[in-house]
Amino acid sequence: MSQLRIGSYLPGQTTSPENTAIRAARADERGYFDIQAVHDDPHGPDPWVAAMQMLAVTANSAVLVDDVVLTDPESAQVRGWVRAAATAAAYGAGRLQVGLRPAPGTAPDDAARWALDVRDAVHAHWIREPATGFLERAVPAAVDVDFSAVGDDEAGLAAGVALGAWGTSTRDRDAASIASSVAGLVQRARAVGVDPATVRRRLGVVGVFSSRSEGFLHGPPRQWVAELLSLVREFDFDTVVVDPAASDRYSAMPFIAQVAPALRAATGWSRRAAVAPPVIERVGSWGDAGGLPVAERPGAPAIAPQRFVPMGEQNARWLRSLHEHLREALADIRAAVAAVIAGSAAPESARASVNDAARVVGRGDLAHECVLFSRELEGHHGSEDTHMFPMLRAVEPAVAPVTERLAAEHHVIAEALEHLDRLLVRLMHDESDDAVLGEIAEFAAVFEQQLNSHLAYEEDQLSDAMRLVEQVL
Repeated sequence: MSQLRIGSYLPGQTTSPENTAIRAARADERGYFDIQAVHDDPHGPDPWVAAMQMLAVTANSAVLVDDVVLTDPESAQVRGWVRAAATAAAYGAGRLQVGLRPAPGTAPDDAARWALDVRDAVHAHWIREPATGFLERAVPAAVDVDFSAVGDDEAGLAAGVALGAWGTSTRDRDAASIASSVAGLVQRARAVGVDPATVRRRLGVVGVFSSRSEGFLHGPPRQWVAELLSLVREFDFDTVVVDPAASDRYSAMPFIAQVAPALRAATGWSRRAAVAPPVIERVGSWGDAGGLPVAERPGAPAIAPQRFVPMGEQNARWLRSLHEHLREALADIRAAVAAVIAGSAAPESARASVNDAARVVGRGDLAHECVLFSRELEGHHGSEDTHMFPMLRAVEPAVAPVTERLAAEHHVIAEALEHLDRLLVRLMHDESDDAVLGEIAEFAAVFEQQLNSHLAYEEDQLSDAMRLVEQVL
């Protein structure tokens, strides 16, 4: 079975493209979906404007404009959206997808030919009509757009086979009806000499969540998981896209929190492990301090907000406030070191300031976690491994690699402070030692970058897990 991709149509499109983009940015940041989709609805906002805005504010998920009417490529209607698609693709860096739905009455062979023609027209648009102005520097000679066809009639199946990608939906249907559509796809592929296994398959999901089973995809999340897994495995769907606007209004959250994780676990594939970018070093520069290259920092999984507990936000705020305290301690260290270098303070005074900071950092090597878990264990580096990290792993096991990395970085920071203290001791014996002053200046600059990087990494990776902890930390 192919790796399963999971997506959602965005109900915010019914209000405005801007609202859709806001929803898309939030979902992309939290890692909910591999694909975010909008319908080409003649009664709704312009889907291409929404797609451009979504592509501009997201980085990981693909953006699908679905149900685009396919008719004669020479028609004004098609020429209009071909240009719109090519413009949107300029924002997407290969992340734009287009789902074509042949117009009613289209002959199968025409649908197959037209699908290929419009695909080629979009890909080559900027070759025929070079971009100018804002797009001139952004658009490559040819743009990359992933096309598919949707529909269960012969035209939709023919276009899907021609493009090598086809989609159907569970709307007002049961498993037997979907099986019939897949059989039609296989028959069409074999008729034109195409291996059916090479045609990618997308399943649009429309259903209702309820406390008990009342029909196909009408029941509790566990029923959704069982029925969708059966379809995915039997008919080799590689993409599942839920449509909350066509389902009950509450379907998005149970799907995100329960159905999608179960589908990924059952198919042995994780979106984050497969497509998430490396952890971004938001502030500072860790480098490879302590033999721990920054590029090897693991990331924590996105956590659905529906799992957050009422006390969790207070825990997350407390984490940030402790970080601010550590940043203030770092500023004190820098000021003390600068004073020694400038000769405006005695080394004994500077060393006392460093030791004050070291007592805070040494309590857990920037381990605000130690203060949160138990004031009795202040200053004990082992409190992180013994108390806080196990608690976080209990509520979110996937943060284990992050907590292990943070514990290792704590040791590196403690050793760095000890090194600075030794430099200041040396300086006390000879305040005119320019070599030591140079070492201190160099160390202080590097240490500031490393500590800021570490603090930002903790905030970015553990704040959500903190929001899962029931008790006050």
